Amino acid sequence: MKSKYFKVYSLSEEGKKNIIVLANLSDELLEVIFSYLNDLKTYQPYEKSAILSLAEKTGESAERLRKAVFAADTFAKRMGELDDSAQDLYSDLVSLNILSQSIPQFLRFLEKLSSISKKYYLLYRATDTSEGGVPNLSRTSMTVALKPVFDKDFVYGTDDIMKYSPQMINFAAVAHISIERDDCSQVFPFQVKKADLDKFITDLIVLQKQLIIAEQKIK
Repeated sequence: MKSKYFKVYSLSEEGKKNIIVLANLSDELLEVIFSYLNDLKTYQPYEKSAILSLAEKTGESAERLRKAVFAADTFAKRMGELDDSAQDLYSDLVSLNILSQSIPQFLRFLEKLSSISKKYYLLYRATDTSEGGVPNLSRTSMTVALKPVFDKDFVYGTDDIMKYSPQMINFAAVAHISIERDDCSQVFPFQVKKADLDKFITDLIVLQKQLIIAEQKIK
């Protein structure tokens, strides 16, 4: 055994339950889990819509599949990072009494998972690196607003508020944009005029093209 990961970093009770769920799945469901992880193009194994799709496809509960995917993800990353074999993992789990009996189909699943563990770990590291360092975009909200234009502003210290009676003479069209970051759930609103929005869109298209070229270079 090259490492004793689960002995050094003790598993939580929830983590143990997830492993037990995975270990007791049928061969068919284990194959579904393997194919799901193997087919990932970006590291998003817990995406809710994907788990729900698996549940609909298999007839298994989404919660059990989420637990199973969580455990399988942990195993795949560990084997990819630490070079542990499927037997290493299996021996750890048996010695910790997480597995109380021999489960041949689970060992076969781990052996198959080990064949993609390097690729899977590199996918995880690539995603972790690309999303680390600075906050990520969580969501955006955009709308067009018509703001009233008044003929005069109120000047503090000069105008009498009781006599201030501006006239609305027109509307100004602006775009309102709100951006929410994933690190603090804070929303940052701002507004732009058409010319500024045109430049912003152009800058985004330029950045999109550069990103596509960069991604093609690293495949």
